[in-house]
Amino acid sequence: MIEVDPVREPCSIVFIGHVDAGKSTICGNMLYQMGVVDSRTIEKYKSEAKDKGRDSWFLAYIMDASDEEKTMGKTVEVGMAQN
Repeated sequence: MIEVDPVREPCSIVFIGHVDAGKSTICGNMLYQMGVVDSRTIEKYKSEAKDKGRDSWFLAYIMDASDEEKTMGKTVEVGMAQN
């Protein structure tokens, strides 16, 4: 992981896209790649996604916290993650 430059201000990233375009998945993948989410949590999300018949959606579960969101496959609440 690359150390954060303490002199620079953090940037904001906004994802805009059509329903099912992969916004939550790409955000979840970025958080996973940056080390914000540990491998044990990822394994839990993989298991949950498989149980719901949505094997490939496990990265979106990082952003979709509620059971309603996971069942529907649609993000309902807006969230913010910080590293």
